[in-house]
Amino acid sequence: MGIKLAKQVGRVPYKRIELSEAEEERVERIKAKALSIDMHAHPIVLPEDLRDLDAYFDGLRLEIGYEGLRAGGVDACCFAVGLGRMHRIPFAYEDVVAELGMLLANIHRHPDVARLALRAEDIRAAKAEGKIAFIPALESATCVWERLDRIDVFYGLGVRAMGLTYTTRNLFGDGQAERADCGLSRFGLEAIGRMNELGILIDLSHAGPRTALEAIEASRDPVAITHAGARALQPTVRMKPDEEIKALAERGGVIGIEAAPNTLSSGPRMSIEDLLNHVDYCVGLVGADHVGIGTDTLFGDHVGLHGVILERIGMKGLIPGGTQGYVEGIESPAEWENVIRGLVKRGYSDSEIEKIIGGNFLRLLERVVG
Repeated sequence: MGIKLAKQVGRVPYKRIELSEAEEERVERIKAKALSIDMHAHPIVLPEDLRDLDAYFDGLRLEIGYEGLRAGGVDACCFAVGLGRMHRIPFAYEDVVAELGMLLANIHRHPDVARLALRAEDIRAAKAEGKIAFIPALESATCVWERLDRIDVFYGLGVRAMGLTYTTRNLFGDGQAERADCGLSRFGLEAIGRMNELGILIDLSHAGPRTALEAIEASRDPVAITHAGARALQPTVRMKPDEEIKALAERGGVIGIEAAPNTLSSGPRMSIEDLLNHVDYCVGLVGADHVGIGTDTLFGDHVGLHGVILERIGMKGLIPGGTQGYVEGIESPAEWENVIRGLVKRGYSDSEIEKIIGGNFLRLLERVVG
């Protein structure tokens, strides 16, 4: 298409966590045995020049970063659809379906490296085959609007995880940045029931606290917060309060710690250490059985993309700080191995690491999706 894409590996300097020889051996042993599941990512490759963003997304021939995912050692990725049109009109049904279709077509065109995961067993099979498993997800169910049957349509198209709300209010409930959090609507309760019937994992990453707590209670199945962190460490609406994390865990759910820039800390730089700090806090709060990873990363200028999206949806300034150029040590899925290295460095056992990097989310998918 004539648009130069960003580098998948080495776009920015890699801050690799240094380990001893014995620790290096542990990392290799864990990588060979365990499943690394990034439970929320946008593994597309952005244009190198973000002025090409409109032409790239409008063409919908989005490139998946297979090279970068392989470099990072990612075994499975829950790819969140909806990003491609957020820069213009967020979550229009037709646009989200088109983006999902194009990404599925990309996966089907690369059977040598990719496998579509509709059940937990597909993730295990992909690992055994040396392929990357992709679990389709929706960033937000907003595009369903008033049509519950659209949830069935998305399930038929392979979607196995769905964000209930996004930053603002929709017909299901309130997002995290609403002035007043009124909780779930009657329609939201119906939607949760439908997702439970079909076997779709409900994601509350962008839900307001009351909406999230009511959804946790209303859902027959455990739910997830696939990409967030602890508000106790970073007091913003994007992070989750202790009450919500505890309620999630008590019902069997899992919180995934994210690595999107300008989210986990407000200092001049954010790094892999910030992600690990949130892992430590959440493990201390609810135990290692209820914590995972959902980096919410992509390949390209994430900070620049944030600026474009927030300005176009009228929410510029939502993310505090804004001075962090990229996240050192986990800038993209190509640096995923650093999560394992960091957990080894911080003294987690092999069993705990296997749970956090993928085992917990695999267990949750097996229970909810099948």
